[in-house]
Amino acid sequence: MDFNDENEKYRRITRSDGSLPSYEAYGRATGGIPSAEAYRLARKKLEKEKEKEKEKEQQQSPIQQIIGGAMDMASEYFKMKNHGYKNLDDYHHCKANFNAAARGPYGYNTAKTLGDAKEQFDFYWNQAYKGLSKDDAQRDRFHDLGVNANGRLRGNSGLYNSAQDACADYLMQNPAFPKKYW
Repeated sequence: MDFNDENEKYRRITRSDGSLPSYEAYGRATGGIPSAEAYRLARKKLEKEKEKEKEKEQQQSPIQQIIGGAMDMASEYFKMKNHGYKNLDDYHHCKANFNAAARGPYGYNTAKTLGDAKEQFDFYWNQAYKGLSKDDAQRDRFHDLGVNANGRLRGNSGLYNSAQDACADYLMQNPAFPKKYW
């Protein structure tokens, strides 16, 4: 029996909802009780196919990623400005970049472009209007760029369930920050 015959047999025995029948029913459908290893491999193959389908459904178009990424960045900026808590700049930088990067490669690039442009603007703003020296403004810029990159990497990694989880280490800068703003 070649590979295509096995695939056809596999497709015939899956239920209408896409799941595999029980071990015994699987054996009857394939013409005899298969080994536990064959059943395990068939289940694993089915799970992989379902994961691929789910990934395709979750993928956004490039335009959706770009617009969504820009909205993520703006939304987090306004949240930071509105709640008024101090020393949480890093948390919001991380969270905005995480959310945008988690949308996909175009969201990642949108976050990078907007974050870099904002930090370039802040570099001059901090010198002209906040009175920071050039060295202090440069230090602040590089620090924020690092936090932005960290947020994007965490959003792109798939290791975290949410931006709140990924950026929780930045909340330590202000332990009084209420959970309702997370």
